[in-house]
Amino acid sequence: MEFFMKKLLATITATALLTTILTVKANESDAMVEMIVSMMKKSGEIRDLSTCLGITEEKFINAYTDTIKLCFPKDALQGDCMDEMVPEIFGLPQSKFEACTSDDSEYAQAESDIDLSTLSDDERNALLDQQRTEAMANMEEMAAFMKKASEGTEGKITLPVYSPSSLTSHYINGMESSSGNKTLPVATFTTTDSVDEVIEFYKKSLPNFEIGNSGEIYYMMEKLPGNLSQLSHDLENLPLYFVPHIETYSLKMSGEETTLIVISYEPS
Repeated sequence: MEFFMKKLLATITATALLTTILTVKANESDAMVEMIVSMMKKSGEIRDLSTCLGITEEKFINAYTDTIKLCFPKDALQGDCMDEMVPEIFGLPQSKFEACTSDDSEYAQAESDIDLSTLSDDERNALLDQQRTEAMANMEEMAAFMKKASEGTEGKITLPVYSPSSLTSHYINGMESSSGNKTLPVATFTTTDSVDEVIEFYKKSLPNFEIGNSGEIYYMMEKLPGNLSQLSHDLENLPLYFVPHIETYSLKMSGEETTLIVISYEPS
């Protein structure tokens, strides 16, 4: 189960923050802004930054939202637009903003780790339960955002899509490996049908594809590599995602058995 969760994180949530700008179209940035602001609120970052900047949380949120909406179409938040717009939109000197967001700012420091050894068993278990609950909530929020941002993009997928299934994320411009290389486009779907039913569909739809497995994860591609198991465990370099393929496996989501389908495809 731990490995399956890592696979899910890798394809849906772990890369979500890094690839958000690749999957969201410029005119659909509202969903991205909503997610970022929500997560900043939960982490207390908005409270800390607004305090440091000497403005209200409401003013910070409004200014931050305006900055993202203005800069996203210009440079996808990867250029200098946000830095350049801070004085105008926030009404503050850029030096003040940089001081509050720099790594050595007391407001930018992460909270110190709690020494679990000082807690009773009940306190430690309660804290761990709380952390797990918060982590799952963040995962669900990211997954909901990715699904919303991916709506209407199914037509770009050049390999057969299993039906019935629901699109949960779509990395139209690929995912980024640890080496900085972009993979092929990747889409993920969920269905309540079994893995066996999904495999049977692709046997008929893609008769020239070979089928193999690594543990309980099944892969379908034109030529299966001899080191499939090794490649499938490399979640940093993502080697399989540079090759058109289908993978499917079963896992529990929200307490229900679900089949996940991942499609890596050549763009048209």
